[in-house]
Amino acid sequence: MEWLLEDPNVQELIREWEDKGLAKGRDKVLAEGRVEGRAEEARKLLYKVLWVRSLLVAPELGARIDGEADVARLEAWLEAALSADLIGDVFRDG
Repeated sequence: MEWLLEDPNVQELIREWEDKGLAKGRDKVLAEGRVEGRAEEARKLLYKVLWVRSLLVAPELGARIDGEADVARLEAWLEAALSADLIGDVFRDG
């Protein structure tokens, strides 16, 4: 069986599989990084809008914002913060 692993054609096939696996892994990490970057930017903007609008963020809401990974939800909160009269109006989605 060892002779099979030493075959140049088998070695090339193994390298191709490794390259494809590494590329898929790299692409997945990059995609996850982009999502996390978008979430972080949405959090920063949300905090800025809340601050500018004088909507105070209690510690439990800060923890909720900081723990939220769903970019769509963060963006919905950001949109709500633009016109909310009260901090509770921003987080009505549950």
